[in-house]
Amino acid sequence: KVLVVDDNEDSRYVLMSYLRHFGASVVTAQSGGEALALAGQTQCHVIVSDLSMPGITGGEFLRRLRALPGQSENTPPAIAVTAFDDRAARQGARDDGFSVYLAKPVDPTVVVREVERVFHEAQASSRRGRVQVLTGRSVSRQDTGRSM
Repeated sequence: KVLVVDDNEDSRYVLMSYLRHFGASVVTAQSGGEALALAGQTQCHVIVSDLSMPGITGGEFLRRLRALPGQSENTPPAIAVTAFDDRAARQGARDDGFSVYLAKPVDPTVVVREVERVFHEAQASSRRGRVQVLTGRSVSRQDTGRSM
């Protein structure tokens, strides 16, 4: 299950659609606060979050999630998707705990590939084997000409 967090409705929709097309179960949130509430209600295996959102930013959401009891070691891998692409923003995202940093506009197939990659890396390192696997369908740039 993938949690997509973005205050931009179009971005959320494109990410959700692509991830679902390639077999992921997706829940969405339009804010960091809503994402924190969802994270408490459902188990997610990967987070894809915008960084710059009103109220609770993507970085603050991830820091708060990791601070919850029992979450520091169990927080799913997180991918930052943001309009800012500078060294300070990248470092800030890393400091907040994001595994991957993608600058918009981003090809949704790249997001799908990164979700698959971090999911499988987390699955291999946890050895729990209880997580839902995305379909084996390969993602290629020919699958889309759209970016967000």
